[in-house]
Amino acid sequence: MRSRFNSRAKSAALRMRACRADVAPRVPRAIRLAALLLGTFLPSACTRSSPNDLALALSRMQASCLVIVLDAGGAAHVGSYGYTRGTTPNLDRLAAEGFLFERVYSQGSSTAISAPSYLTGLYPRSLARWGGEDGRAGALDAGMVATFEAWRRRDPQSPLLLAEAFRARGFRTAGFSENGVMGSTFGFDFGFEHFVEGGGPGEGVTGSEKVARLAREWMSAKHDSRFFAYLHFLRPHGPYTPPEDVARRFRPAGYQGALIPDIRTLAAIEGKRLSLTADDRDFLVSQYDANLFYADQLVGTLLDGLAQEGVLDRTLVVVTADHGEAFGQHGEFGHNSTLYEEMVRVPLIVRFPPRAPVRPARVATPVALVDLFPTLVSLFFLKAEPPRADGLSLVPLLQDPRAPWERGLIFAERLGSVAAIGREYKYIAHPPAGGGDWREELYNLPADPGEQRDLSEVERDTVQAMRRRVDAFMGGSPGNIGLESAAGSLSEEQRRRLKSLGYLGGPEDEPAAK
Repeated sequence: MRSRFNSRAKSAALRMRACRADVAPRVPRAIRLAALLLGTFLPSACTRSSPNDLALALSRMQASCLVIVLDAGGAAHVGSYGYTRGTTPNLDRLAAEGFLFERVYSQGSSTAISAPSYLTGLYPRSLARWGGEDGRAGALDAGMVATFEAWRRRDPQSPLLLAEAFRARGFRTAGFSENGVMGSTFGFDFGFEHFVEGGGPGEGVTGSEKVARLAREWMSAKHDSRFFAYLHFLRPHGPYTPPEDVARRFRPAGYQGALIPDIRTLAAIEGKRLSLTADDRDFLVSQYDANLFYADQLVGTLLDGLAQEGVLDRTLVVVTADHGEAFGQHGEFGHNSTLYEEMVRVPLIVRFPPRAPVRPARVATPVALVDLFPTLVSLFFLKAEPPRADGLSLVPLLQDPRAPWERGLIFAERLGSVAAIGREYKYIAHPPAGGGDWREELYNLPADPGEQRDLSEVERDTVQAMRRRVDAFMGGSPGNIGLESAAGSLSEEQRRRLKSLGYLGGPEDEPAAK
């Protein structure tokens, strides 16, 4: 599908060719100084800007911001990350026009753990401590619930959400969420002047199409204002049921099985109540891929529309995912059961307006989703009180992809386990079952990206160093972050919606079959 926004890729490539000629350094110093004094930017895409130059450029063009989240969209299934099944042609072109961060980690393997971090710049453990718990033993769960409740009450002292920061800066704010977790249920609508949640099919379209259309209509209507829009697609999260023509496009030609990848079936697979053959697994992956392709098409259509209406040329676009999805790599399916790469490694693509003084690049430095909040705070001159964040602004890497990086380790958590991720090693600690020692794992990711060779018994010095860092991060034993306790005060309708998506235990029915 050819699209107007995709034409930017060609011009970006031309700018990159010009950069190889190293044009910028030959601009006379007097001219460069005059341009600086006049408050302008040199037109060359090769201009090396200071971190603040990017924010100034966005401010001068009155740029807006659009964040798109593909729920459960693992990086391993995205074309620009090396996948070869044609799942994401539009995201791949967007990546060619902007920045692609090659190693990006969510702060957990579920939406309820990951989203609060990238919307605040704080680790779940920091949010729990704000909620009155120190993060030890089972207290992490209670602390996160207290934070959710504070957002639902609109507590002005609660941790600042991204939408609040944009709104305080004078931006119009709107959120469009197809996932019931990402809404008023847990207070994530706090800060949005306009919020649509639930999606739901209607008018002959899918829920995904509906939220995409509503988002485009709202952004188009606000083209004369600066805005922050957050669009959370449920896809490719289960059920893996895209429109039939898309499902057929990815279905293995010889598959003769009887799986229907709806929520009941996926819940049975994740709960190990339904075993799969190799063909079943391939079919399941194909339908996840189809769901991702469908989401990618909706993103392309949305951006095409914004380009035609002149909105895209002054909008910073961020595309990411809250967590990934597993297909048996470590004996598990779905998400929220491990901290292996398939569940916590996600895409991150940042595409600037064409007039911004940057050039497309791939960034190899490992980064975290918790970095998104401070990055947008820096790029849009937002006021964040308190100014401290666990995440780091990515602006230095946007200025120079090879810039030195301050962070040592990235942390991720789920249901008591914690992972510490560095440039080379990844350490995972699991709490003891009924007492005893913690179970530890260590992987050299450059040499073993599939995490198949546990080095914890071989590289003891590295394990001990990682253990000390994790102990300092946790301040004690980790706890259980779950939805069950957080959902205690929800209405029956809210519980029904979450259960229909596989949350709160999910359906217990027998899996559907053709």
